[in-house]
Amino acid sequence: MAKGYHLKARGRLSKRPVHYALMHGKVSYLALQDLVGAAFGAIFFAVTQEVWDLAARFAPWQTVSVGAGTFLMGYFLIYASRRRKAVTTRVYHHVFLRALEMYVLSFAVSALFVIVLGTAPYSVEPIIKQATLIAMPAMLSAATADLLFY
Repeated sequence: MAKGYHLKARGRLSKRPVHYALMHGKVSYLALQDLVGAAFGAIFFAVTQEVWDLAARFAPWQTVSVGAGTFLMGYFLIYASRRRKAVTTRVYHHVFLRALEMYVLSFAVSALFVIVLGTAPYSVEPIIKQATLIAMPAMLSAATADLLFY
């Protein structure tokens, strides 16, 4: 089988090549699109007192469950957008990889806002709790940007 055949076949189905944002070590337009979408969703919640108070009361299992729920919501939104474009073709495994890199980027943007704005004490646990909570609207905003421009 030819090297990279599965990527070429996917590119032919959508009439354009499949690009992963960070998988090949290059920043593409998808990474920039995700960055802008995540920043747009995160900035409004990063400066909200209710988010700070809620994150401070989180137990570890709540932090993990919010993170998993955020990833699943983003995954299903990306899956639905890919499915809408190709109703008769099979949806490939790249949806999971796309959701994973979008969640990582959304979490990183959220953590960056928390650190730069100084909304959490400078220790690891409060920063992770706030970034996990803020990553929810960031992920949904980045997935919505992906839905609009895919």
